[in-house]
Amino acid sequence: KIFSLDLTGMVAGTKYRGDFEDRIKSVVDEVIKAKNVILFIDEVQFIVSRPYINEFMKFLEFCDTKGISVYMFGLNLDYSGEPFEIISRIIQYVDELELCTSYCEKCGNPANMSLRYVCGVPDINQDSDTQMLESELITYKPVCRKCFRSITGAEVIK
Repeated sequence: KIFSLDLTGMVAGTKYRGDFEDRIKSVVDEVIKAKNVILFIDEVQFIVSRPYINEFMKFLEFCDTKGISVYMFGLNLDYSGEPFEIISRIIQYVDELELCTSYCEKCGNPANMSLRYVCGVPDINQDSDTQMLESELITYKPVCRKCFRSITGAEVIK
């Protein structure tokens, strides 16, 4: 049986301590009932707060001990070029790792960064306060370092 875990949906609307844990437990219950499970998890980088990361790690440990095949997909760096904590934590459960390349929206060269757009306009300050906006107002596009600098005027050291 194939499961696709919608992490953004699971995290969305979790206001109280334990909400995410309850949602993970319901997935565990479904996985226990099913046999020969393959689990696909996309956008894993969106697990960003410490309690969510810890609960997700417990879930991965459970899958590992039960021999459940888990395929995870996500970005390894955020829009500022910093690594997502969850990615470094899940590496211990990886049997095989494949890095894929995006291509720059502007020039077509390999992209190693993402540029945040707010309401369709590049967020040249990459202002973290925009995280409070509704998600449909924010998009991310892959860009190379050269185009990132060209668009934002920022120095990119990474």
